[in-house]
Amino acid sequence: MNEERFAMMFVALYLVVIVVLMLGGLLSYILKGVGLYTLGKRRGLENPWLAFIPYARTYFQGELCGPLKVAKKEMKHPGLWMILLPIFGSIISGIFVAIVYAILLGSLLGLAGSTRMTDPSAWASYLGGHMVILLLVMYVLLILVNLIIGGINSALTALVNRRIYSAFTTDTHAVFHGVMGLFIPLYTAIYLFMIRNREANGTAV
Repeated sequence: MNEERFAMMFVALYLVVIVVLMLGGLLSYILKGVGLYTLGKRRGLENPWLAFIPYARTYFQGELCGPLKVAKKEMKHPGLWMILLPIFGSIISGIFVAIVYAILLGSLLGLAGSTRMTDPSAWASYLGGHMVILLLVMYVLLILVNLIIGGINSALTALVNRRIYSAFTTDTHAVFHGVMGLFIPLYTAIYLFMIRNREANGTAV
């Protein structure tokens, strides 16, 4: 009876968490969409309705920022890079996984074709040694690549948001809000919604 009650409580808690996450995601989507749409419309940007379209809203957010200087170079469409960087990360991850499987398959086929195939200890020694080390190295490299690309994308997102915010607040506060948006859920969506009707302070966006 206690096990059944525990199972029911676990399922109920799980459903509550799922509902809360879904509501949070929906709220974030609406608030950010309204904020970007209003800011874009007030700026006179074309197609402000893109603020409500997945992926397109990221591009529109970059257009709202405008050209961005990064390492003494001008990035004309930062929103496009905010879309492409995660795609590059997925492609690189796929290549890493394909390489691991190719090496693993080639090694197993080579071992199967050798005279050691009938010796179970040879299989155990090979799989427990060389292949484990190879998989660990590739896995660590995969994590590092994803961390680097994710970090670059997060930094770019913070810079884009800081540039947008700087038109409505001091640069110090813009940096603060841009960084906080990376760590606190709903922060960016709520802040964009809050400043949507605020008068610009004269700072170039």
